[in-house]
Amino acid sequence: MPRWMTAEVVFSSPESGGRQFMPVGSGYAPYLRCLPSGEDMAVRLHEVPPEVRHGDPFLVTIEIMYEPRIPYAGIEPGSRFDLVEGQRIVASGVCTKLQPAK
Repeated sequence: MPRWMTAEVVFSSPESGGRQFMPVGSGYAPYLRCLPSGEDMAVRLHEVPPEVRHGDPFLVTIEIMYEPRIPYAGIEPGSRFDLVEGQRIVASGVCTKLQPAK
């Protein structure tokens, strides 16, 4: 079963390479790039509030999709990361809490 994390995330504006439209609700699945290692990990965001705008920090629940089959050792409270689509960085964030599998 996957683990979950809570993170503070800020989406970049389209002018700085971010998404044109904000994801809303659950199911958005970018890659999480751990910093400074650069390791990419599959994740899924849940419950992105509809009122969030580019540049606004917000708390979101993130599903760590393939653990334990794939180790996500780079994620711990305080870890910084980027959210990427292909090679484009669309958001940045910091892990605030790791939660056990639901």
